[in-house]
Amino acid sequence: MIPTVGRPSLDALLRILAREVGDGAPVELVIVRDRPVEVTVPPALRARTRVLAGRGAGPAAARNVGWRNARHPWVAFLDDDVLPRPAGCARCCTT
Repeated sequence: MIPTVGRPSLDALLRILAREVGDGAPVELVIVRDRPVEVTVPPALRARTRVLAGRGAGPAAARNVGWRNARHPWVAFLDDDVLPRPAGCARCCTT
């Protein structure tokens, strides 16, 4: 779950996620736009990504929109200005 206000680092974060989670991990990505910004999802993540509109009420409200719309019982939160360490996401997605 990623709340975003459209920071440039979002693209780098999505590229990392696409590389680390791969095609087989049981992962759903929910991105909540807290402002009217364009979000470009890498091809490797498109089939399992939903981009939702927030209310412009800040990151906490955007996180609430995201987790309420998640389809899985476990939810991980990443902000759009966070770049995980190498293999950090892959370790979280190991079943």
